[in-house]
Amino acid sequence: MKTAVVTSSNEKKMAAVRRVHPDLDSMFDRILTSEMFKASKPAPDCFLLGMEVLDGIPDTTYVFEDSFNGLRAGMASGATVIGLATTNGRQEIAGLCHCVIDDFCGFTYDKMLEVHK
Repeated sequence: MKTAVVTSSNEKKMAAVRRVHPDLDSMFDRILTSEMFKASKPAPDCFLLGMEVLDGIPDTTYVFEDSFNGLRAGMASGATVIGLATTNGRQEIAGLCHCVIDDFCGFTYDKMLEVHK
């Protein structure tokens, strides 16, 4: 399984994250920042680019998001969208994704594959 961080943050902000978490890049196949796509979330450009660079397609792509604009972008990309109720409540995001989880505890790859559009 290929993974990417797709963020609306720019490289300068990501450099600050990398200083605190120097192993971040080794945890993902790619990290895509705002400089790499034309339109930011809620436009789907960032997730479509993620699919392109990882040789993915919407039918086999899963987006994990916590923000309203990120959820909208994920849905617009055609991916299966799993909402994280970390920033916003479950009820607030439920209509913007295919599934809501509170966190990743106990959320396995097999459970991910059970989520359908």
